[in-house]
Amino acid sequence: MIALLGFVGAIAGKDRKIFASADVFIPPMTTFGIGMLLAAAATGLLYFTQIFFGAGLAKRRFDYDHPYVHVTPASARSFRFGYVLQVITIMVSVGSFLTFAFGLWLSKAIVHSAQL
Repeated sequence: MIALLGFVGAIAGKDRKIFASADVFIPPMTTFGIGMLLAAAATGLLYFTQIFFGAGLAKRRFDYDHPYVHVTPASARSFRFGYVLQVITIMVSVGSFLTFAFGLWLSKAIVHSAQL
């Protein structure tokens, strides 16, 4: 995305009528931006996922009866919510990769077709 912005800036700095054609880069830059937002969201979701897994471990009951560690309803809920967040995080991460790849493809298509 930084290279694409630098390229558009170089185009804009050379000639004013070329700057009018820089708007063809709006779709790839938008998809790159969405991909970056999804990557940041996946990172934040990862932390929340780990919080719920840690809470699930902390909410288990420990005693001297075999198997010594017992799952409680609260720990089961925390683990269940952690697994749901884990799946959502994976989907958001895959969405980030797909939007980034789509932005690359759009950039390649624009440069290759020489719409500049």
